[in-house]
Amino acid sequence: MSNDMQKPNAGALAVYQTLRAGVAQTRASMPVMSGGTPFLRLLRDGKWAMGAQDSEIVDGTEAIVNPLSIQHGYSCWTDRGPKEGKNEKLGEEMWKITQPKPMANTLREMTDPRTHAVCAWKDQMCFELKLLDGNFKDEQAMYSATSVGGLRLIDGLMKGLENKLDTGSMYIFPIVRIGNDSYQHSSYGKTYTPVMEIVGWADMNGHEEGAEADDASAPEAEAETPAAVETAPQAAPAGRRRRV
Repeated sequence: MSNDMQKPNAGALAVYQTLRAGVAQTRASMPVMSGGTPFLRLLRDGKWAMGAQDSEIVDGTEAIVNPLSIQHGYSCWTDRGPKEGKNEKLGEEMWKITQPKPMANTLREMTDPRTHAVCAWKDQMCFELKLLDGNFKDEQAMYSATSVGGLRLIDGLMKGLENKLDTGSMYIFPIVRIGNDSYQHSSYGKTYTPVMEIVGWADMNGHEEGAEADDASAPEAEAETPAAVETAPQAAPAGRRRRV
């Protein structure tokens, strides 16, 4: 593929540059860390689940993240004691990644309707992704995070996105493998944290970076080893073509 074909057009480049600025601003404003679409979340037992019924996601499922869907903002929950009842979500304020996020102290004050205690706004980020394989292949989901582990996950994705945008590449849609990590908490024991490992990149049409080069080299490999092609099952190409 020629260098010209690998470069985004002027319109796409402008969108990418705006996105790059938004990513940089959001990462700079994030705290230092020592709609109808079903939500994807990590359960306490380390399993990923989706939707209101917590339908289990196969471990190692891959997905493609839409960086244009990244939002930053805040959510507010009650902070009740063991005998004060189940916590409730009181509000959510989110902005597109390309929009500035106001300071939390500028938002309206929220109080617990049961205890009348003032409830704090906490940083929240979210993005949409499409599952590429597993038992929910081709389904859309939303991942939202307020926990330290979840925000670290999104920060890692944005760091990778920053680096990709700096190169001028049009492959800015991360392909991730969904998994988990864990650590031993002093009070709660084994505690799981979310992981989305970047395993590739795709363009806005869903074409994976490197797939064209792998496809182009395949005929040469067949020509050099005709006997092997005739007698052995053909291996899957290293590159993958996917649609968002």
